[in-house]
Amino acid sequence: MTRTLLIVDDNKSVRDSLQFLFTQKGYAVVLAENGDQALTLAAQSTVDGAFIDVNMPGKNGIEVCRLLRQQTALLGKPPAVWIMTGARTA
Repeated sequence: MTRTLLIVDDNKSVRDSLQFLFTQKGYAVVLAENGDQALTLAAQSTVDGAFIDVNMPGKNGIEVCRLLRQQTALLGKPPAVWIMTGARTA
């Protein structure tokens, strides 16, 4: 059984890099460039895990995580979620 990962990031390079990495490991990958698109895609298919950028225009990653878990809890087990950021602290 192939597991499906949702990659949510407004940076195309990050999405493409993670897609390459995870497809090489045998995962199916669904890509979203913003929170609204991610929630729509997650409603249309079963997602086993999600990598979500915390800093995005519109809905931020924390809000997307909360909504995704609410949305998928009604359908059964919510996906594992990893929050990521490219932000640096000094």
